[in-house]
Amino acid sequence: MVALDRPGGRPRGPLVALGRLSSEVCLTHMFVVLPLVGAWRALGGPASARWVLVPLGLLGSAALGALVARAFTQPVEAWLRGGHGPQTG
Repeated sequence: MVALDRPGGRPRGPLVALGRLSSEVCLTHMFVVLPLVGAWRALGGPASARWVLVPLGLLGSAALGALVARAFTQPVEAWLRGGHGPQTG
């Protein structure tokens, strides 16, 4: 399996990291994809070579997701876990 370090070990690797960022990537990927496609079209990139955008979009989306997680999601989660969230009965 791609995400396993060794048989029976803890899952690690890029797929696991991307999985942990899935919410952030899902919510922000269009901020990467739309400008990327727009730039490709503006530069006259051929439709037959659009596949080049896939790895660029994936890397850019993962990077933006990691940034959002570090700058927003993780601090908010830590704040909520510190007892500052909604009171539950």
